[in-house]
Amino acid sequence: MTQEDRREIRELLQEQTADFDTKLEKQAAAFDQKLEGQAVSFDKKLEEQAEHFDKKLEEQAERFDKKLEEQAERFDKKLEEQDERFDKKLEEQAERFDKKLEEQAERFDKKLEEQAERFDKKLEEQGHSFTNQLNVLFESKIMPQFQLLAEGQQMLMDTLAPKSRVEALEEEVDLMKTVIRSHSRDIEELKKAI
Repeated sequence: MTQEDRREIRELLQEQTADFDTKLEKQAAAFDQKLEGQAVSFDKKLEEQAEHFDKKLEEQAERFDKKLEEQAERFDKKLEEQDERFDKKLEEQAERFDKKLEEQAERFDKKLEEQAERFDKKLEEQGHSFTNQLNVLFESKIMPQFQLLAEGQQMLMDTLAPKSRVEALEEEVDLMKTVIRSHSRDIEELKKAI
């Protein structure tokens, strides 16, 4: 191969390389243009699908809100019915409890009244017994002493006892009378208490 052949081959290669670069540039530009067109188309489709998705999402949210509201209404209604039933049962139980409590109170009052009557009767019997015992005591112990006292006083009067002695005896008699009155009052109060 000659020098000239080599130069021709080089020139031919350069021309082909230049043609190839030009074609490659044209194809790259066409590809970029096509790619840009497809990107715009893709963006437009993506935007349309996003709008479509947003619309569907909004519709589903509305349906969900509506169903939620319906369920909330049903729940509120059921809750209200439950409250009414509970209040009714509570009221019935309160009435039964009040009735039982009233019956218990009546039985208790009746028993208390019976016990009070028995107590009053026993107290009255004991009061009579106490009064009888006091009368016996008065007649057997106190009256004989009064009798003795009266006899002693008479003897003193008969023997003309000194005035101081008479006064002392009078004081003793007064004291005994006071004691007797006090005992009589106590007896009367006991009778009244019984």
